[in-house]
Amino acid sequence: AAEQAAEAKEPVAEQAQEVKDTMGQLLVEPPAVEIVAESKAMEPPGIESEPAGPALNVPLFPELFVTNHTMPKNLMSAIVANFNNGARAVELVLADPRSKHTILGALAIVPDAFRASATVLTRRRDRRLRLRVQQHWRPAEDAVGEAEEAELFYVSKTSNVTSMGKALKNKFVDYAGNNVHRTVKLVFKGAQAGSNAILAIESASREAYRELAFFVKYQEDEGSGEGEEKQGKQVSLCATLTAV
Repeated sequence: AAEQAAEAKEPVAEQAQEVKDTMGQLLVEPPAVEIVAESKAMEPPGIESEPAGPALNVPLFPELFVTNHTMPKNLMSAIVANFNNGARAVELVLADPRSKHTILGALAIVPDAFRASATVLTRRRDRRLRLRVQQHWRPAEDAVGEAEEAELFYVSKTSNVTSMGKALKNKFVDYAGNNVHRTVKLVFKGAQAGSNAILAIESASREAYRELAFFVKYQEDEGSGEGEEKQGKQVSLCATLTAV
């Protein structure tokens, strides 16, 4: 009887050991290296993993910040240096609201070989004025005849930028939004007048729902007054503003 009981326990012990070994195999996770190898083996030949994308919030073009200590000549040199390094355009970010005229002074002395033009961009959440300066690009102007020239707007330090923006808008589009003219010119002299000119351009672009590009040049004006009180020639800035 004892021998028969021992023989009956042996199959039960063997089955219990088999169950224990099976459960142990199920609980053991396969190594990560084997999973990677299997996943790569399942990919079609010639397909590799995609490289990591660019960092977030990287500016599309180089940015130059204009402060109260920025000089027009230094800003012009920075713009030209970026152009020579292969940049298609640069963005000027106004860090100090008192330095709007510095931007126009720098644009006026950019060499003509670059044929640079600027566009006032829509402001972002930081509310800073931004301009994009592109090289070798200027929109087509109006066909000017012998007796017909682009209309001149004279900007002073007391000019109302909102009213001037609406006046410029009426030259580009009519009351129904149809295109009228393509080109006007702004003439100004002095820091405050330059600041008003660039704000008027921004206001006109917003009022007309048009992208407006401009380039700036120095010009000589005839002196005012008569006789002995007549002043000599004076230098002012002229911005040629064109609807794209």
